[in-house]
Amino acid sequence: MIYADAETRRRDSDIFEVPDFSRQSNLERNCGQIFAMGPALTKEIFEKMNAEIVPKKTYLFGHAMNTKRILFLSGLFLLFFISLFGASVMWCTDFFDNTVLSTLAISNESQHFHMWEKPTPKTLYSIYVFNYTNIKDFERRMDDKLRVKEVGPYVYEETLERVNFVFNDDDTVSYQEKRTYQFLADQSRGKQNDRVVVPNILLMAGAATTKHRNYFARLAYSSVLTGLGEQPFLSLPVDKFITGYDSKFYDIYTTLANINNEHPPKKFGLLSNKMGLQPKVFSMNTGKSDINRLGLMERIDGKKLFDYWSTDECNSLNGGDGSMFPPKLVQNKRPVSVVLPQMCRSVPFAFEKEVAVLDGKIPAYRYATAEDLYDSAEEVPERQCFCSMDGSVCPPKGVFNATPCNNGAPFFISNPHFYGADKSLFDGVAGLSPAKRDVRSYLYVHPTMGFAMSGKSVVQLNIQVQKGYGVYQLDRYQEGLMLPIVWLEGVLSDKTLPQNFKDIIYDATYTLKGVKLAFRWGCLLTVLITLVCIVLAFKRNWKTPRRIHDRNSRRALRTHQEGENVEEI
Repeated sequence: MIYADAETRRRDSDIFEVPDFSRQSNLERNCGQIFAMGPALTKEIFEKMNAEIVPKKTYLFGHAMNTKRILFLSGLFLLFFISLFGASVMWCTDFFDNTVLSTLAISNESQHFHMWEKPTPKTLYSIYVFNYTNIKDFERRMDDKLRVKEVGPYVYEETLERVNFVFNDDDTVSYQEKRTYQFLADQSRGKQNDRVVVPNILLMAGAATTKHRNYFARLAYSSVLTGLGEQPFLSLPVDKFITGYDSKFYDIYTTLANINNEHPPKKFGLLSNKMGLQPKVFSMNTGKSDINRLGLMERIDGKKLFDYWSTDECNSLNGGDGSMFPPKLVQNKRPVSVVLPQMCRSVPFAFEKEVAVLDGKIPAYRYATAEDLYDSAEEVPERQCFCSMDGSVCPPKGVFNATPCNNGAPFFISNPHFYGADKSLFDGVAGLSPAKRDVRSYLYVHPTMGFAMSGKSVVQLNIQVQKGYGVYQLDRYQEGLMLPIVWLEGVLSDKTLPQNFKDIIYDATYTLKGVKLAFRWGCLLTVLITLVCIVLAFKRNWKTPRRIHDRNSRRALRTHQEGENVEEI
């Protein structure tokens, strides 16, 4: 029985019904219908929504108009008024220019801040040294005049960095300057170890400061000079004279200065007081609140004025550091000024003419110093305040007294070779050649942005013999004798500008100009196009109801006539 039952079950298991896969379930059938009817259903829904929400006709001023056309006209009106507003702003206001200029404001969040912090354009200083060739013969009274011979130039590249900057609440940034100098042998006419005979600046500065002391103070000073073997002139390698040399006399000075909490350079040289971190703290306007004050020097060491001269006008910090100027002043070709702490004053620069830089591709404004920059108070009475504090002693024509801001050292500034100066300055020194040349300093400034793109500064440094009785080392040298030391030419050439600075210049000149023109004419063109479209749309919509009315009138008339004919029949 067991086996028979098993066989029966086996036979039953071999007989089964193959499922019909062609038949669909109700779920599949419903989904298929939904997908098949989807587009038509969606269209029907949208048509129903359009019919219920957006009516086909809208009555405007008593006339039936197509709603879609009204929406289209509304869009045209919106675009018209937006473009009209844009055209008004671009053509009738300075909004675009002011927005662009606001990006010049000094901020550590601005994209150009690194250019202000570490300027990549570098100034080259060509230094021409006056080498005194007959000191021994002059001191032996064999020669009546000192004789000089110009040597050089010795070219140094300056790298500037603004450090320890702090942004203040009054829209100023306070910072210190750090400078380094590198000798460029390939551009120099001479070697670093060339020896030159130059005035002993330390000796003459000390003699000037002890001039008004009592006799015993001057005698003590002379004794110190004798003990140290100091002479009125020194023979030094050029590089040592420029960057700094060792001096026992200077070591005494630095010791006394440190006692008075002063920190002079470790070595004394022509540029040593400009090398490394400078002690002065400058506070410059960032232009954040008022772009027309961008770059102006507000304070130096916390003071809003110099304290060297007799009037506030001459003591004013009227200008910047020469790297940038208020854009509106430049755009209007107004005078600008540069604050020169080593010269104890602000120097004005006046617009001269329109020029071009970078191979004539970029327009620029040339600003230059006046030809009478070093004229005395006799020629320009307004400069009386640049004399001594009481205004009683004025330097001769052609030199500017920079003694007050150089710790009493009798430094005077002039044009190279005393060009244009009083003839008395040539009485004590032979070998000068004041040939006619353009000795003025100038800047090439961007005409809209106001930053300097290139320029040149020319200045000669002199020291005056000022002595008192008792300092016998200077007995042979006449009181008031003006001794030329060097003349310098600082050049920022557009031909040597780094590429990133050139890119900024090109963007400021052409890219922004193109964007401005595109906005101006684009808005104006959009106004005209939308206005024409609005007029045409209105013209079409006002004619349509009239045509419909005429057609309906003709149809009614024809119907009426047909009715009359029927009655007659």
